Amino acid sequence: MTPTSSQRLAGTMGSAARPVAVSLVGRDTVRLLVGACLARSGGLPSCRQNQGRTLRAELESRGIYATGLVNNAGFGTHDAFTDEDPDRLQSMIALNVSALVDLSRAYIDPLTSADTGVLINVASLLGFQPTPYMSVYGATKAFVLSFTESLWEETRGTGLRVLAVCPGATRTEFYDVAGSQSADYGTKRATPEQVVTIALDTLDRRSAPPSVVTNGRPLALAGKLLPRRPMVRLMGWMARRQRPQHPVARTNTQGTPS
Repeated sequence: MTPTSSQRLAGTMGSAARPVAVSLVGRDTVRLLVGACLARSGGLPSCRQNQGRTLRAELESRGIYATGLVNNAGFGTHDAFTDEDPDRLQSMIALNVSALVDLSRAYIDPLTSADTGVLINVASLLGFQPTPYMSVYGATKAFVLSFTESLWEETRGTGLRVLAVCPGATRTEFYDVAGSQSADYGTKRATPEQVVTIALDTLDRRSAPPSVVTNGRPLALAGKLLPRRPMVRLMGWMARRQRPQHPVARTNTQGTPS
């Protein structure tokens, strides 16, 4: 069986002689959590209420008390917004945003009480700028980035270390789930091990920042320096360059197809 990103994270933490008492919440675990709550409630609202606490109670009933939480769940799609499946978009928001917030809220009190508590939320390089043809995914990751950096400030002075990890293109199953290998915008893909190493090295800094871009930093920097219009146009050009070309109907001077 191929190890998941969360399992690779645990292995790297262990091999680096760092604490491994971390509740690793990956895509499949949280998808089951959200799916179960949807099945019981018939809708999304209850997923935002107490499912994180339910998971925490279940783990603690089995003697699992986490001193860290890694929210590594999420998936994306790669298509024009008008062609997206509305139900799949709702599932993406539930997983990428609602479940992450719910789990963070459920665990932030015990993590803050721990002497060496850790909260890592995996955002994305695409959270720094608009992402045409991945519009909803990019927006969810912009939320995760802003949310996690806010928690970093709110918890300063406590024992809790908070970090938003923002990977660029990475060699994972993400592109298979998204249904497109061109969802990397044509950029070079890092290995999961490289992403994990940078994330953990950042977390170990004496004055750790609220977020870290693990690869693809020039794109994040462009998002900060360029005015919004040229930045959006640049991202649109990068996306269209990787998408299959479809014939464009030309019109004559009367505006009818020619």
